[in-house]
Amino acid sequence: MAAWKQLEYISRSAPSISNMKRSFLLQAPAYFHDPAKAEMIDLDMIRWGPNSLWAWLHMSQFDLRPRLPEIRTPTLVIAGRHDRAIPVTFSEEIVQWIPGAALAVSETSGHFPFIEDADWFDGTLKRFVDI
Repeated sequence: MAAWKQLEYISRSAPSISNMKRSFLLQAPAYFHDPAKAEMIDLDMIRWGPNSLWAWLHMSQFDLRPRLPEIRTPTLVIAGRHDRAIPVTFSEEIVQWIPGAALAVSETSGHFPFIEDADWFDGTLKRFVDI
């Protein structure tokens, strides 16, 4: 519950890099199977700012699903079984919209399989591009 109170406080504060970073770490349990691995992301490399905040606040207004059938390139959708922010069902839906798309699901990661299940991620991607 303390995390929710901090997130509420941050949401009422002026947007800042430190608030965005803190918000990300507080939300780690939704994105990571092992929330401690959130520390593996170099948060200084993430570009936060007013445009990022605007995009997050308005993302729900955009539904690009009807345009997905226009994709004509081989497509691999990667998901993590333990992603509580964007469940695998969303990825399953995307695969249905894109002709010939494939779905790969890491059984041991959340939203960031390239961090939590790096060997699986690397192997899956290499097999897809046939390296």
